[in-house]
Amino acid sequence: MDVMDAILKRRSIRAFTDEPVPGEAVERLLEAARWAPSGGNRQFWRFIEVRDPRRLDMIKMFSAGLKGDPTLIIAICAKVSEPMNLLDLGMASENIMLEAVELGLGSCAIASYSEGPVKQLLGIPDDTDLVLLLSMGYPDESPAPRPKKPLNEIAFSEKFGEGFRS
Repeated sequence: MDVMDAILKRRSIRAFTDEPVPGEAVERLLEAARWAPSGGNRQFWRFIEVRDPRRLDMIKMFSAGLKGDPTLIIAICAKVSEPMNLLDLGMASENIMLEAVELGLGSCAIASYSEGPVKQLLGIPDDTDLVLLLSMGYPDESPAPRPKKPLNEIAFSEKFGEGFRS
């Protein structure tokens, strides 16, 4: 699949079938994350894949933003004392979501959760932050693209506010 095709097909999916995500697919998603750029190649990120239905249900109890019933959650963690680590996590997360499109999976980034209980459920050490949950599975919906602002509102040439020239 062309990269731009994957970018244009990616949607925030909140309804999933009950078909489990196979281990080979999970490994490909995590490989995509592993190959994301990382400032100084420090790779401070850590990823936890969760497929056990009981644990998924427990995470859902403490995650107001988690809708539907994903068959996979990837928890994304790091020590966020350095702002670069957040940037690295964003790039790794997008790699996961784009690979999910390639694999026919849907995903949704979830930042609305109670960090303490979810960290405890996942055994995340106190000195490591839980930054994002990616809910994933085979989509049971096909949402239309959300409207995006035109380039001339968000991109400039040479100076802020100068019209974009292609």
